[in-house]
Amino acid sequence: MKILCWNLNNRISNQRAWDIIVDFDPDIALLSEVNYVPERLPGYEIVLEYATGHNGRPRNFKTCILIKGRVEGIIDLVAHEEWVNAGLRAFPGNFIARRVSLNDGEKLNVISVHMPSWPFPYREFTEGDVSAVMLPGYWQMHMSELLWAALRRTMPLIGGNWIVGGDFNTSEFIGSTKTQNDANREVIDRMRRLGFIEAVREVSGGPMPSWRSSRPGAKLRHQLDHLYVSDGLRHRMLAARIGAPDKYFPMQLSDHLPLFAEFESLSQGVPMMSVAPEITARTSCT
Repeated sequence: MKILCWNLNNRISNQRAWDIIVDFDPDIALLSEVNYVPERLPGYEIVLEYATGHNGRPRNFKTCILIKGRVEGIIDLVAHEEWVNAGLRAFPGNFIARRVSLNDGEKLNVISVHMPSWPFPYREFTEGDVSAVMLPGYWQMHMSELLWAALRRTMPLIGGNWIVGGDFNTSEFIGSTKTQNDANREVIDRMRRLGFIEAVREVSGGPMPSWRSSRPGAKLRHQLDHLYVSDGLRHRMLAARIGAPDKYFPMQLSDHLPLFAEFESLSQGVPMMSVAPEITARTSCT
């Protein structure tokens, strides 16, 4: 089972990026900032939804899931907190969640993530206590907290294996203060406490850069793109890697690198995890 995650950077025409996607031949592709999809992608079912901006209007790009198999239905991401649910309804298309069946019969719960960089205006949705969702010691809320709150309730209700991947806009190295660094780290740790592993970190032992800042002289440091898989998939993971910067950035396809991962299929045995070749050593934070 092959999985690819990539922020395509809102390119209107990006055929070369699609050539890379098709060559990798993923069973699941979780894509964000998609403006262009080839007319023919044989063997895939495609889900596309416009991402919603801070003003509540659709952006000029979409969030996407490609499945080599069947899309079985929509997953309603529902939190315990009604104001969280109202917020998710107000800004659709940033997280698209589906129940899917792959061609080998495996059933999965899949979410493609485009994490907005702007703060979530929670006071437009509640005047009550938000401490159960707000990051400890932080003064802003982002959509990452809403996704976590919804997963916290939805995962136990549905069960099964989960794959949540895309541009999370979260890196523990972003921020000018320890408070900002800690807030980003807490977003990542919350996913871990839900029972997820982050595929690249599991293989490499730590974060690997996936995004290049446009600022002159900025270091390649931040892994904003993540593939979280529920613990039931851990023992089946063969490899996970971020595309090499010196290969992909000169192509000028995106300011994000693709993330590739491979898992043993259900019909095969239990593998030993290995490091794949080409592993590389919050533009706004929550």
